[in-house]
Amino acid sequence: MKTAHIISHTHWDREWYLPYESHHMRLIMLIDQLLHAIDTDPDFKSFHLDGQTICIDDYLQVKPQNREKLMKAIENGKIKIGPWYILQDAFLTSAESNVRNGYYGDIDCQRYGSKNSVGYYPDTFGIYSQAPQLMRELEIDNMIFGRGVTTTGFNNEVSNGFESKYSEMLVKSSNGSDVLGILFANWYSNGNEIPVDKTEAKIYWDQKLADCEQYTNLNHLLFMNGCDHTPYQSDVTAAIKVANELYPNIEFKQSSFAEYLKAVNEEVEKATLTEISGELTSQMTDGLYTLVNTASSRINQKINNATLQDTYEFVVEPLSALYSDDYMHSEIEYGWKKLMQNHPHDSICGCSVDSVHSTMDARFEDSKNVAKHIIDRTLVKTAEKLNSNEKLAFTVFNPSEIANTKHQFIVEYARQEFGSNFRAARDNMKQLTVPSLKLVDEDGNDLNATITDVGIGFDYYLPDEKFRRPYYSRNVNVEFNYKFDKIGHKTFYVIEGETEKELNASEPYILENENIIINLDNTGSFAVTNKQTGKTQNNLLEIYDQGDIGNEYMFGTVKEDVLITLGELTNIEVCDTNSMQVRKLSGSIKIPISADELLQTEQLEIIEYNTRNAKRSNEMVSVPITIEYQLDEFDTGLKIKVRIENKAKDHRIRARFALNDNLNYHYADSAFEIVMRDNEPLETWKNYSNDQRLAKFVKLTNGTDNLLVATNGLHEYEVKDNFVDITLLRCTGELGDWGHFPTPAAQCLETIEAEMYVVFDTVSNEATNANKLRSQFVKQPMIQIYDGDNSLKPTETMLDLKHDENCYISSIKKSLGNELVVRFGSNGVDGSFETDRKFVKTNMLERYEKEMEVKEVKAQEILTIKFKD
Repeated sequence: MKTAHIISHTHWDREWYLPYESHHMRLIMLIDQLLHAIDTDPDFKSFHLDGQTICIDDYLQVKPQNREKLMKAIENGKIKIGPWYILQDAFLTSAESNVRNGYYGDIDCQRYGSKNSVGYYPDTFGIYSQAPQLMRELEIDNMIFGRGVTTTGFNNEVSNGFESKYSEMLVKSSNGSDVLGILFANWYSNGNEIPVDKTEAKIYWDQKLADCEQYTNLNHLLFMNGCDHTPYQSDVTAAIKVANELYPNIEFKQSSFAEYLKAVNEEVEKATLTEISGELTSQMTDGLYTLVNTASSRINQKINNATLQDTYEFVVEPLSALYSDDYMHSEIEYGWKKLMQNHPHDSICGCSVDSVHSTMDARFEDSKNVAKHIIDRTLVKTAEKLNSNEKLAFTVFNPSEIANTKHQFIVEYARQEFGSNFRAARDNMKQLTVPSLKLVDEDGNDLNATITDVGIGFDYYLPDEKFRRPYYSRNVNVEFNYKFDKIGHKTFYVIEGETEKELNASEPYILENENIIINLDNTGSFAVTNKQTGKTQNNLLEIYDQGDIGNEYMFGTVKEDVLITLGELTNIEVCDTNSMQVRKLSGSIKIPISADELLQTEQLEIIEYNTRNAKRSNEMVSVPITIEYQLDEFDTGLKIKVRIENKAKDHRIRARFALNDNLNYHYADSAFEIVMRDNEPLETWKNYSNDQRLAKFVKLTNGTDNLLVATNGLHEYEVKDNFVDITLLRCTGELGDWGHFPTPAAQCLETIEAEMYVVFDTVSNEATNANKLRSQFVKQPMIQIYDGDNSLKPTETMLDLKHDENCYISSIKKSLGNELVVRFGSNGVDGSFETDRKFVKTNMLERYEKEMEVKEVKAQEILTIKFKD
């Protein structure tokens, strides 16, 4: 006797081919429909609400009067929610964002009364290899997914063949964690719109049963009754009765994932399952529909997201955990959730209509302002514990391991508050004479800063119990280098005097410190010499342009296209400070203004991207490009900023970096792992390009030398032969997929500022720690201090915790019980840490506790500890 488990569900893209509010209103209709079915259909068993709790928040925004009724349906298991807050993209969101998604989803499920413990990835565009370990840490023992070991074609058409013979498999992480994996081999709509008419039902089920049975040898068959944004099939229970009449040897029933998984686990023998490990990115396919090029759609939003993730992970949470007497749990949750609302696969992937992405910009701004409030509030309260000793002083905080050596702050030299007489305050500040100033530490050591008068500024502060206080100030810009080696803070003092060290030598095309020499040429390319080894690498940073007739999902190759490289950059500026060497080269690249007119016709006729014949226009346009190079005295690598004022459509701009020679593989970082990837795809690969995704860096190696490129929000790269290409900008004019959806804003006719950090050294590369590389893109917080109570020392280490280079700190935060929580990641080998404080091992939900005998972070382990004192 076989059982057909029919799971009623909807796949709810919160926003996609319609704006958020359009989908939102349809969600209200859906949940109203569910509540009605629960009341009127005694055979109704359950409905799977797509694995995300945000649907409940969205519904209650509009119909709070139905809260009690909805909560009862959830508590009784009629509506299944969780485990996620939203259905996020896995690769374009950080490791800790993926953790917070499960963490806050779990909290929501507790608030709403029930949790659906399903590792649900129905439409995620590939899954990172550490997902099974993440599932175990979130107290989930399964993964149910639609992509990764197979591919889906145009409009999600099902393809034949994948790595496992059956849809049931064992999915395993590199640390040994494994979960039961269930692939939607016939997609998550294989039981959609079940007929009630017997004749139609017989035709329907004969085909559906055959499709399902070819991918399983079990007696339990899974049918997903729903699809994208589908309403509940109100007559599904009647349709199930008809099916049971037609097939007496099969039990058809409205089921749930919990019931289905329980039955599968009871029947399946774990040892017989095909073991799948590594990244689930559909690499054993033709490569045409892996959707990897969503990593480069709408680049500016990727950059915004990366910056905000770093802000929450490495400033907001640890700063609050280490310095605040009142950890703002609710505010931090709100800010994280506002950010994560931009993380669904059709949102952060840049593959929605334009109105969706304009809404995302507003959410980014909201999340940024929440973070700023938490940071400012924590700093103001901390400043009350510091004292300037009657000197102009400011304190820089290093609340995590992300210790940027380059610092630039605006400091108030003087201020004058005003009521209604703002003119006098303004004039006093304008007329003030600012003497020569220098920067020293608490011991009086000159820090070789560059301090410049930047004139007056208006600002205000908001006392807790008084009216706002506006003021004018006279401000100075302070730029200096300081290398933090501890988690904590340090106070610096601005005093009168001349700094002793002069500016760096201003040789236009050379930058040099004690570690490396950079030789620039007038095309923007450079060579780097490692002083330690004496080796030189040439041909770094070649910028080129090519046509793109694809869409937001996929890069489309123009037939007989010719790469256009950046020519001579006609202008060079030397912008050195005392502590940093800076060069700016500027010019332009002349490229076609768009594709030709045929592309619009092919888009309207929904011709697949890889069969189009459009070419590039004969009309040309100049696109201004500025490249800024930064090298400070501590650097082992070169910081690069590329500014592109885009004026063209239907094209892609990339930066190319070459190694003298390269092996057949390379490395890139992903969620809690540095993964090794082959340079060449498998023989089945038909795609013109072999683009991949990185979190923060990609590294080429030849066994002796490394070339590493770290980025901030630039997630797409391609390795060919001995070079790596980083996508700086990709411009397309349509969404793609199942219809004609023009997206003129996705042409990115705007200014892009892309940041990279390039390191060339030996195999003992300290920069393989992705967290250290983030230091190039994270700005540390600062507070100017006045007359505090001296309860906090001007320089102090705030976390009694040390570890070796084989592991790193991924997160510092507080649990709901206000205990300090620290999470470690592994750099691929066994590591260890030291602390004198009492702690226990916990999991990502922070409610499990176990004593640890050895202070060890095992290879590939994600370890979370909770301090108990």
